[in-house]
Amino acid sequence: MKFAAPILGVVLTAAAQPADAARCRATSRAPAGTALIRPVATPSSPLLVRLAARRPVCGQLVVLPRSGVRVLAVPGAALRVIRAGRRAVTVRPGARVTHIVAIARSNRIIVRWAGRRVVVSARVVPERRVVLRRGVSSLRRTAATTTGPGGGAPGTTGSSPAGGGASSGSGGATTSPGAGSAPGQSSSSTVAMPARMFAATSVWYQRADIRPLSPDGQAAAADLRDQAARTGTWINIDEWSVPIYVVGPDTPLVTVHDPDDGEMNGTNPWNWGRVPLPAAARAAGPHPGDNHLVVWQPSSDTMWEFWNFARVNGVPQSPHGARISAVSTRDGSIPSPWGASASGIAIAAGLITAADVSRGSIDHALAIGIPEIRPGLAQAPATRTDGYVDRATAPVMGMHFRLDPRLDIDALDLPPLVSMIAHAAQRHGMVVRDTAGSVSFYAQDPISIGSDPFTPLLAGMERGEAMRRFPWGHLELVAP
Repeated sequence: MKFAAPILGVVLTAAAQPADAARCRATSRAPAGTALIRPVATPSSPLLVRLAARRPVCGQLVVLPRSGVRVLAVPGAALRVIRAGRRAVTVRPGARVTHIVAIARSNRIIVRWAGRRVVVSARVVPERRVVLRRGVSSLRRTAATTTGPGGGAPGTTGSSPAGGGASSGSGGATTSPGAGSAPGQSSSSTVAMPARMFAATSVWYQRADIRPLSPDGQAAAADLRDQAARTGTWINIDEWSVPIYVVGPDTPLVTVHDPDDGEMNGTNPWNWGRVPLPAAARAAGPHPGDNHLVVWQPSSDTMWEFWNFARVNGVPQSPHGARISAVSTRDGSIPSPWGASASGIAIAAGLITAADVSRGSIDHALAIGIPEIRPGLAQAPATRTDGYVDRATAPVMGMHFRLDPRLDIDALDLPPLVSMIAHAAQRHGMVVRDTAGSVSFYAQDPISIGSDPFTPLLAGMERGEAMRRFPWGHLELVAP
C-alpha cells in the first residue's frame, strides 16, 4: 500500500502540566502511556495520529521515513525537527498540546501550539507509514491512489506514456525525446545516451564478483533477505523511477527555480546554474511523490538532478537537487545538502536504462531501495542517510551487496529482465541508495524515452511476482 494523501498530522498530548508536552526525561525506559498510539481517520484527507505521553523519554517521537524527517523530544522543554541534508530546527512550544503537521504539497513541517506556529521547510513526500514511539502505525487510505510497493499498480504491467521519441536499437544506445521540444518551440538535437555515466573506476563499473566479502557481512545479507521476504520486492518503472533526458549542446538554457529557500539558485558549483532543460521534460510520477528528473548533457560532461520537479504556471521549479560537473570522472557521490536522494548518491547511478536492455546486458552495479536502514551511518558512495531502524543487523546506506559468484543464474529459468538484473548483481553488485516501501530496483522512466522496453521482458508476470523470482537467498555483502 502506498499512502498518497498530502497531509499528515501528529498531535502530541500531555497529560500533566502545560510544559510537560515538550519536556522529556533522560531515561532508557518509556513511561506508562507512551505506547498509547492510535490512528484516527479525520473527515477530510489528513490522517491524524494521537500520541498520548506524559513527559516523553528524550529521543525520537515521530519519524517520516521517506521524507527523512524526525521529530525528537530533547532536554530544555523542546522539540527538534531533523531534516535530511539540512540543519535541525529546535522549537520550544511550552504548551499542553502541540500539533505537528507535515504537508507534502508545499514541503513544510508546521509546529503549532496555543495560537502560535513555526513553519519549517523540509523535504516531505507521501509516506506509506510513519514510525511513532514504540511502534509503527500503518497509514489509512483516504482519497488517494493505492499502488504497489515502491511504485506501480499491482496486477498491472505499466503503460507507455504518450509522446514522441523513439528507441534506437543500434549499438545499444537509446535516443531521448527530451531533447526535442514542445509544439511551437525550436527543437534541439537528438542525442544518444553514452554507455557510461560515471568514472570507470567507480563502484558502478568495478567487478564485485572478485572483491573480498565483508568479514561480518552475513548478518546484513540475512537481514536484507528477510526484508525482501517480509516487505515484498519490486522494480520501479513508471512511478518512483527516474526519467533521464539526454540533450545536445544547442538545447536552450533555462532557470529552474528553488521555491523553498532559493539555495539551489546560488553560486555554489553544486547548484544548478542555467539548465539545458527540454521544454517537454516531465518528472516521474506519482504526484505528489519524489518526482525525480535528470538532465544529462554529454557535450559539457554535466548532469543535473531534481527532486519534486514541477512546472508551476509554466515555470520549472524544484526544491532540491544538484549539478554534477565532470560527471564522467565522478563516483556518483554528492555532498550534503545537495542531491535528490536520501543517501547523496546520484539518482541516475545504478539505474537500469533502456540502453541496458537493448544491449541485452546490464554492465554496471544496480541501485536498490530498501525499507529498513540503520540510522546515523553511511558508507561510500553514500554521503548521508535517512535510516531509522535501530537494529544492529540492518543494512547501512551505501552498502554493496552481490549474488554469490558460484550461482548458476542461467539454470534458474528467470524472466529475461530478472535474469539481466541477476547477472548484473552477481558481476557488479547492488548498492543501497534509498529508503523504499519494499526491496526495489530502479529503471529509467519510459516518460523520457517514449516507450516501455522493460515490462515486455517480465514474461507476462506482475512486477512483484517477477522480482520474487530473483535469487534473494544467495546475497553476500562486499567489503567496503
